[in-house]
Formats: sequence, C-alpha cells, structure tokens
Amino acid sequence: MRFFDIFKKKKAKLTGVQLEVTRVQKLCDLHAEGKLASPYAELLVFQGQVENGGHYQYFDNLKETGNLHTQMSALEQILPPKFMENLKKAYEEYLVLQENPDNETANSIMTQIDNWFFANEEELDRILMEYADSIG
Repeated sequence: MRFFDIFKKKKAKLTGVQLEVTRVQKLCDLHAEGKLASPYAELLVFQGQVENGGHYQYFDNLKETGNLHTQMSALEQILPPKFMENLKKAYEEYLVLQENPDNETANSIMTQIDNWFFANEEELDRILMEYADSIG
C-alpha cells in the first residue's frame, strides 16, 4: 500500500438488504418513468397494492383506472399458478363484496387469500429481483 492510499475512499460493499433495496428502487424508478417492461410493471403494481391494502384495494384501484383486463392478462404471463388461481378467486369475491360489503363469507375468503399471499409473496420478490438483476 502506498502512503496516500489511506486517504482514498473505499467503495463500500452493499449488504444483502442494501442490495435488495437498491434493486427494488431501480424497478420503482423505471416504473415511475414508464420504462418498466410488461409484465413486470403489472407485477410490481399488483404486489404493491396487495401489500398496501389487500386484493380488495388492488381491484378497487383498478376499477378507477379501467384497465383490469390488461392487468390480468399481463399477470397471467408471469404469476405462478397458485397466485393466479388466488387472484381470480379474489376477483370473484371482490364482485360479491361490491354487491354486499357485509357478506361474511366473501370477506372471510378474501382474508384467507390475502393471508396466503403474505405468507408466499417471497416468490414474487424472487421474480422481480431476478428481473432487476437481468437488466443491470
């Protein structure tokens, strides 16, 4: 080591958590710029909405944007089968709850679907992180 090398700033290595945050931020930035490719953009929105307020919120927000069919078609390309099955079931229950918000059976099923999602969402994280790694 040369004498003045002690004054050089060392490039810190990112820890696992920091690296994941950096990859997630990259995906979010691309999405905000409208540059995140489909179906990853739809997956990012789906996961974020469900994490924030469950499947009910996801569908309620899609109702406002009017692009449910586009979102569902994109998610069919990327979601693992059990996630897609639950998404379709959640939509059925969402429609029931639109007619009768107090329907205990539909609310219970929606809660079960949300709980399953939260217990298994690391699979969606893996899909998004692999994509983030693939785009540099």
